[in-house]
Amino acid sequence: MNTSRLLDCLAAEVAHLRNAAARDLTAPVPTCPGWTVHDLVRHVANLYMNVVVRRLRMPEDVPNQDLTGQEPLMALDRCYAAMVGEFRAEIPEITSGGSRTRRFTTGFGA
Repeated sequence: MNTSRLLDCLAAEVAHLRNAAARDLTAPVPTCPGWTVHDLVRHVANLYMNVVVRRLRMPEDVPNQDLTGQEPLMALDRCYAAMVGEFRAEIPEITSGGSRTRRFTTGFGA
């Protein structure tokens, strides 16, 4: 998958998650017994910031972020924006064709 397509897919997933959250943050998540949409939104925000962003940079450059006290949709938006910014900074195909200034610290796959 090319990186532009990856960003399109991530944008679509965030839009679907935001739509579900706008309807009811307390709704159960059928595929995650015991979880609510609130839990899922916070989990995805945490994944974007504390896994993806930290691995695209050197982990010591991005301290682990505690999202506990943040409103879940605001945290999701902030973490998603940070992740997209990292992809755009790291991957020349997404930007104007320039070269990378930082290196990836790990492989990344879904």
